Amino acid sequence: MMENICRTCATHKDRDAVGSCAFCGRGFCSACRSMIEGKAACSTCIEKRLSIPRVETKSDFLEGPAVRKNHDAISRSAAGLLLFLSSITYIPLLVGWDREQSTFIALLVLAVVSFGFQVALIIRTNAWIWWGCFVLWIVDMIVTNIVQFHVWDPSGAWSLVVLFFFFPFVIGTLVWINYRNEKLMFASAAISFALSMILYAIIHTALMNY
Repeated sequence: MMENICRTCATHKDRDAVGSCAFCGRGFCSACRSMIEGKAACSTCIEKRLSIPRVETKSDFLEGPAVRKNHDAISRSAAGLLLFLSSITYIPLLVGWDREQSTFIALLVLAVVSFGFQVALIIRTNAWIWWGCFVLWIVDMIVTNIVQFHVWDPSGAWSLVVLFFFFPFVIGTLVWINYRNEKLMFASAAISFALSMILYAIIHTALMNY
């Protein structure tokens, strides 16, 4: 029976087998043949041992864990960069803010929550942390730009720079951290740039009355 099974690929029944899996004994064709732990294996056993989606299965699965590890390292570095950017955005605001105002406490709480989510993003990436950071960054951009209009730069020039360059970069980075997809990253950055233009126009019109 095993001899008959190994004559054809277990996944592609219309293809001849070029060998049998060292772990389950089923036959595989050249497209399904992979190597792990120095042994030939079928795509099913590769998926089970490496826990990677079928879409990622390629001829050389020894690269799978290394690529994922490299992506994780880049994602943590990117999350660390976002934490740094958030720090240089909030810390000057908190230092220069009048502590007698009730808005100072609200700004402090927002900063602490933002820092907490970004630290969590460095430690581990999951859906609710990612969405928390995503939403908080949108809130952060709105809040900091309103503050800049009122306090630092009533002309709105600095706010324009932040929204047009800083905001798309942050959103694009967050999307890459979660999806590991360069095309989606650039698309989200482009959409964020367009949205930042609309946001700037709304804030500028509301606060400058024109």
